[in-house]
Amino acid sequence: MFIVNLLCYGYKTEEQVLPPISMKTLAVPVIPPTTKEDEKILTALKEFLDAECAEKDAYPEDACKTERKIERLSEDKLLVSMLIDRAAYNQTVAVYIINDNPPYNPKPATEDGMIYDSAGGFGLEVQNIGMLHSSARGRGLGDCWIWASWAWTGKSFEKATEGSSGMCRGFGGGAWDLPTFVSKVVNPNAPPEN
Repeated sequence: MFIVNLLCYGYKTEEQVLPPISMKTLAVPVIPPTTKEDEKILTALKEFLDAECAEKDAYPEDACKTERKIERLSEDKLLVSMLIDRAAYNQTVAVYIINDNPPYNPKPATEDGMIYDSAGGFGLEVQNIGMLHSSARGRGLGDCWIWASWAWTGKSFEKATEGSSGMCRGFGGGAWDLPTFVSKVVNPNAPPEN
């Protein structure tokens, strides 16, 4: 019995166990609407965006130069996104935060400046809820997935969630919901939950 207790509970007392890490809270501000004037900025950024298509070896290249989107984040910041790669069941979208007046000063919106989308459309819901969503299938069957999301905090996108479904096990949707990062998002833009 003594050996079993050591294996189950370890050698330290309850007082020596580290406390849990508190969950991070992210507050999303109200997102203003995108205007027709905002959309004109894509023309001003054409040279930069075309160079990014070439640098990132975009495929198909013509889609990278045409599938572009701009959305307002705040009174002085915008999000620019463009298709970088389209494969059989996943696509990659580059995302940049820019100033709404020159100098535009594009900066990656996420750690690597990319989001992945298996749904066929850009995984952007900035205008609706101030979030970026990324999800990708591990293989065509869709039996393993990775995902992440970022919340706009008024200055930057901060990671809100990250996880996977674990190993590919042969049935759609994957075997598990295995979060590796979670947070509480306070969002006045989100639709009410049912």
